[in-house]
Amino acid sequence: MKNTLHKLLKDKTGATVVEYGLLLTVFATFVLFGVRALASGSGSLWSQVSNKSAAAMSQH
Repeated sequence: MKNTLHKLLKDKTGATVVEYGLLLTVFATFVLFGVRALASGSGSLWSQVSNKSAAAMSQH
């Protein structure tokens, strides 16, 4: 039992998997917030383009 516990404490492969999982989670969170920020800014831009196009079309 003592040897098994000692092996588990020395084994670092599980820690590496957890670290990669945490890094992936942080990366995915930043990507998600970046896409959301870009989408909200882009939506405003396309709304302005739509309004200006409609105004230009109605003048003729």
